[in-house]
Amino acid sequence: MNTFAEDHGATSNANAYGRGALVCVLAGIALLGIVNFAPLAQAGPNVLAEEAALHPQAERINALLDKALQAAGEVDDPSGKAWLYQAISQNLVRAGDIAGALEIAEQVEDAYIQAGTYWHFARALAKEGDSAREKQALMQVLERAGEIENVADRNMYYRVVAGAQARAGDLTAARKTAAMVDDPLNGAPAYRSIATGQAEAGDIEGALETARQIDSKWSRATAYKNIAKAQAEAGDFEGAGWTAAMIEHNTPYRAAGAYAAVATAQARAGDHEGAERNVTIALNAAGHIGSSHRKALIYCEIAVAQKELGENQTAKQTLALALDAAGHAEAGWARSQAYRDILMAQASLGDSAAFEETLPLAREAARQMENAESQDWAYYFIVTARAEAGDITGAMETTEAIERTSVRGPAYGAIARVRVQAGDLAGVEEWAGKAESPIERAYIYIGAAEGLMETDKSD
Repeated sequence: MNTFAEDHGATSNANAYGRGALVCVLAGIALLGIVNFAPLAQAGPNVLAEEAALHPQAERINALLDKALQAAGEVDDPSGKAWLYQAISQNLVRAGDIAGALEIAEQVEDAYIQAGTYWHFARALAKEGDSAREKQALMQVLERAGEIENVADRNMYYRVVAGAQARAGDLTAARKTAAMVDDPLNGAPAYRSIATGQAEAGDIEGALETARQIDSKWSRATAYKNIAKAQAEAGDFEGAGWTAAMIEHNTPYRAAGAYAAVATAQARAGDHEGAERNVTIALNAAGHIGSSHRKALIYCEIAVAQKELGENQTAKQTLALALDAAGHAEAGWARSQAYRDILMAQASLGDSAAFEETLPLAREAARQMENAESQDWAYYFIVTARAEAGDITGAMETTEAIERTSVRGPAYGAIARVRVQAGDLAGVEEWAGKAESPIERAYIYIGAAEGLMETDKSD
């Protein structure tokens, strides 16, 4: 389970330790006269709303989000309230209520949260093919990102916007955004994002050309990995293999990741022979990874490919290698993250015995973390893993180790989502009604709404 922040290299404590996957709170900078919201709220047909209205639980979803909003209004802590508004607004967008999301956003002042809001909104619009409003939303991400004081956070937004602009075919804008990045690598990570965007849009030649011009070996290898993945997911397995082979031998982490991604796509497409060949290459590359933390993460990715091949027993053996590597990882977030990914992979395989053996190791890794907030987020990820594995009682027990309400609330939300997906909406609503903390109550309602939205519309 990778967060937005992990995927895009954020370095601040709030980013690295959870605070969700930069979900949506549409920012209220229209009040300052900086951006005109009208085109976003009114232009053209609202495809999101049309699709959301088809959901059989649409009315109930909106009622749950309304209760979450009421609870959020009772929160005194400005930061806690801002993150809640972000989560509520994200789900209002998913529910098609763009105007409602904007109204909530006008109450948020944090530029970092607002930028994440527009980013999420832009991605939702892109999925619906609304390129005009996507472009407007991306410009608003840049407006808000420019007000973020932390350079690493600001650069992260510039990178992802550059990639999105490239994905939309606007290379001129993408390069202009990449030039805004202020880092010692001369914007190499931004050009990596551009290459990835080009590949995802189907412009493989353009993506490869962009990748070849990247000076940073690491960013170049990452770009090649992402291009190979895009090619494989489009069915071009031969081309993906050639691209993966372009990754230098001294970056085995990226090489292994590329071959694992290609193998997963091949397995899903029924090319088992090709998938098995690339799994073998990925395993060989993984053996040369120096970082125990990264080695553990790659073994988890390889296990996914093996699971797609139907080789569950082999996948379990690969996860055993991941577990061994995790034990040698540096204490702290690296080790905790490795155990988190292993737990999620074990849960997906239904390997309850191995899952139970990994749990105490994950808890010990969380206890060893020096930063208290980081420790809470490490426990949060254990909660989500136990909930996804169907161990609701165990997940609730783990929440007792979380000290901060601002983290325990999202943990409750994760549990609520799983319970609702399992059909226990009534029980979750009763639980929310008894919650004393408005933050916790709001997140339970948000989780319930998410659980309903993720339920198959045909149900």
